[in-house]
Amino acid sequence: MPCGQPWRRSPEPWLSRLRLLIAYPYLNAKAVDGIARMGSAVELMVDSGAFTAWQSGRPIVLQEYIAFLKALPVRPHMYVALDVIGDPVRTRQNYLEMRAQGLQPVPVWTRGDSPDALAEYASTSPVVCIGGLVRKGQTPVPYLMRMRDHLAKQAVHLLGVNRLSVLKALRPYSCDSSNYTGALRYGRCELHIGGGVLQAFQRSDLVGRISPAIASGIARLGYDIADLRKDGSWRGGRSLAARITVASHVAVSAQVRANLGTRMYLSGSVDLNMVWNEYSRLRGRLPAEPEDACV
Repeated sequence: MPCGQPWRRSPEPWLSRLRLLIAYPYLNAKAVDGIARMGSAVELMVDSGAFTAWQSGRPIVLQEYIAFLKALPVRPHMYVALDVIGDPVRTRQNYLEMRAQGLQPVPVWTRGDSPDALAEYASTSPVVCIGGLVRKGQTPVPYLMRMRDHLAKQAVHLLGVNRLSVLKALRPYSCDSSNYTGALRYGRCELHIGGGVLQAFQRSDLVGRISPAIASGIARLGYDIADLRKDGSWRGGRSLAARITVASHVAVSAQVRANLGTRMYLSGSVDLNMVWNEYSRLRGRLPAEPEDACV
């Protein structure tokens, strides 16, 4: 659905899909096997890992990425062309080479490239990724609002952006963010309190009188707030705080899809079994929220 389109609910059954974006460097044999076992409930998007490569200084080899995609035993919903951070010319060259070798990747229109280039990409692909949005110390919102008229003509995927206000304004086809790994990295928990809204809190916030929104949100996900007060509930990659954060992002993804029509992919390198377990648990627990949620 092109961004800027009138609001409409998705006809997709509630929580019928777990949407995951996994970068090529993290999509090892164990991850691929796990996704295969999850079956049709998982909608996979493969990212080239260009941003990870740019941060680490270890570039992705185009031919190796192409060979990987051709040999991938699971079928992704879409896979992203190998972009080069800050270099729209080489990004376009990689996209054309992948197409020349028989692939149909989603092109990446990098921040700073021309609107004409965006339109040209859209003429060859049903979806275009918008890259270069995540910059240290900068918010992408002003830039996206300036580009709104151009983005409204295409079905776009916002790489690394899932701010609810942006999704409401642009109604992109899809988006992703690694925010759901926050409990693991920053010692905090992110809780869905309803309507697609996340509230972050720490263990110290559970001392004394507890916010009604936090108390009801934890209960709604099927967890006991008394357990979350325990010291061990905040330690380790499979801690209760981590599971609640994952469950909350799964719930937000479902809300955004149901009410805005946007596919929200959970991206990151968190334990896939934990993500799957939380998704499976919520499928039998959470009812769909009112139709005006997220709007």
